[in-house]
Amino acid sequence: MSDHDEWHYHIKIAFQQLVKAVGTGSLEAAGAASGVAPQTIHKYCTISPDTDGLPPLRVVMALEAACGRPIVTAVMARRTGHQLIDTGEAAAQQCLTEAHAKLSRVHGELQSAYLVAQADGLLSANEIKQVTNLYSQIANILGDIQGAAASRLHVIEGGRKAS
Repeated sequence: MSDHDEWHYHIKIAFQQLVKAVGTGSLEAAGAASGVAPQTIHKYCTISPDTDGLPPLRVVMALEAACGRPIVTAVMARRTGHQLIDTGEAAAQQCLTEAHAKLSRVHGELQSAYLVAQADGLLSANEIKQVTNLYSQIANILGDIQGAAASRLHVIEGGRKAS
């Protein structure tokens, strides 16, 4: 199988999976979601030497939006050595959780450094520098959390995103 045939086959298989993931999984449901006739959807799903046509991007995008999963897009990304990463709410929550863990770790280091520095009642220049550095790290982490929250997190009220 040539490289062209292989990627063509993978796109066709992914498109078949995409059609099954839309609504009831019928050609009619996929046609309605994409604005394309069910016969045309069938043509895009057919794997044969007589049928070379791949689905247009607008059709793929409409169906991926309808089912909420980038099935064909993920296959195309893998074929070029890339991977899709979810940047939705689950990813934002993961990012926030990781930032909170980092914040907790640095805060613990700050508490420890400050208490050790205060043990003799005097703060040396090195101790002040160490504590100040930890405060700066905390400020940077908080800035990252605020940026992530502003760009990816949404307030949920009663199970629906607040406007």
